[in-house]
Amino acid sequence: MGKTITVLYVPADESRPVETKEISGDLLREVQRMVDGYVEQVTFSANVVGLFNVDGPNLALPLNRRATVYLQRAFGWTNSGFGAVGNVVFAASDAMTWSDVDEAVIEWFKTTGSL
Repeated sequence: MGKTITVLYVPADESRPVETKEISGDLLREVQRMVDGYVEQVTFSANVVGLFNVDGPNLALPLNRRATVYLQRAFGWTNSGFGAVGNVVFAASDAMTWSDVDEAVIEWFKTTGSL
């Protein structure tokens, strides 16, 4: 079947919960499904990558306030002042492959009451 990893899924729609998900098989296709389009990977640290819809700003996807607040507080990230848009998936990356989301990311969302 292929590799199985655990990711943290942060929907832009705040009425939907932040949740950990196990994905397997074609990881790229699974993440594309979760972010509703082509994937852009942004590496924030050795243990944290954010996976976004690369066309999010052009498609006028909604601001993902929960992901934006996390990225601003944890990494000082601003994305040119716009923040994260659309659904966001967090994982870890070792070179060219994705791996399980870092436990510290999950803990941050738990402490904020989002997870």
